[in-house]
Amino acid sequence: MLAVLICVFVVFAMATSVSADLFDDFSGDQTGSWAPARWWDDYACRGQFIVPGKCSPKLDVAFSRGQRATEINAAAGFVIEVEVVEIREGWAAINIGNGDIEKAAVAVVLYPDNSSSEDQIYVYGKSWGVGNEFDEGQKVRIEIDTRDVSNRGEDARLTVIFDDTEVVSDYRFQWQKTPLGFHLGAGNGRAIFDNLRIAPAEPVIEFERRYSEGAEGSGPAVMNVVFKHPEPGQTCTVDYKVTGGTAKGAGVDYTLNDGTLTFGPGQTKQTISIPVKSDKIDECDETIELTLSRPTGRNVQLGRNVKHTHTVLGRWPTVFFDSISTSGAEDAGSAKVTVKLSHSCRDKVSVQYKLVGGTADNGKDYKLKNGRITFKPGEISKDFKVIVLDDADGENSI
Repeated sequence: MLAVLICVFVVFAMATSVSADLFDDFSGDQTGSWAPARWWDDYACRGQFIVPGKCSPKLDVAFSRGQRATEINAAAGFVIEVEVVEIREGWAAINIGNGDIEKAAVAVVLYPDNSSSEDQIYVYGKSWGVGNEFDEGQKVRIEIDTRDVSNRGEDARLTVIFDDTEVVSDYRFQWQKTPLGFHLGAGNGRAIFDNLRIAPAEPVIEFERRYSEGAEGSGPAVMNVVFKHPEPGQTCTVDYKVTGGTAKGAGVDYTLNDGTLTFGPGQTKQTISIPVKSDKIDECDETIELTLSRPTGRNVQLGRNVKHTHTVLGRWPTVFFDSISTSGAEDAGSAKVTVKLSHSCRDKVSVQYKLVGGTADNGKDYKLKNGRITFKPGEISKDFKVIVLDDADGENSI
């Protein structure tokens, strides 16, 4: 792990291949320049890595060895992936920098599916909950983008993903000098890991977020596109276009032509701005979907966030009965009940109805089952019928 922290203070200007990485399925001994300490293999069992409770074995992945150190530094970041197969009570932890969660540079603490505890992210002792997004059996991916870490004005960037769910992105922090090491740990139970991969980062271009939203009158919709892990002085381009959504372009709801973003040397973020028309029409939410394509630049690839969906927040209609009461003769056969929307909507709107009281008996005086009304786009009024039974009894209004 030594070179990962050395890269905080030293910049390697030379261009270096970043193809080599470590992958271990724990089915045999590791060899080569990424080889861990011998007692790593002592925990490997039947193709998995099993950590007993209250144990945090240090996995010495040899970041300090020359070639790996150069690759990590040239890439300005690294990626760690591991499958968390099972957590038997307690919790599982993935630590970078120290086996102690609160002293680690980065730590991801995960709880089993049946636990009420919230999964946690730690950065130099600062922690925050990320809900219960993690499910046992998922792959956890931790991305550290250290950028030009010799410049203390630059921040590192952390992204954590559970399978395809991104739970924290672009939390910015300064790398600090910390104890070295990479750890897989467990507390008050047992954790089982598999298929560990550690690799230098590669140049990636993607949307900063997958989703955004804003009201019609709040100004243009802005989407950030980020260039992660660029090589020194590297440039790149990427195309973007609207590929879907319920909002209408060409000035009806918004205006945006297909285009190309260009990242110059040192540039890591560009924006796409979409003028959204404020038509002051009562309508439901509408969406605009953008997609990135055709990246250029040496070794540049598209990342996970290739699509971005922006929601233009509308005003959802209210639902109400046309009248608070209806009446009719017992021999009329049926009674019509009308339900209305305050205004039309481009989306379908559904509402449930059910009986909540009254003096008449269902099945004797009338027939009505609980149900659902669906308004098609543009509809503002719908009826349903109550079947009235003529029992020929002399009775007052009910």
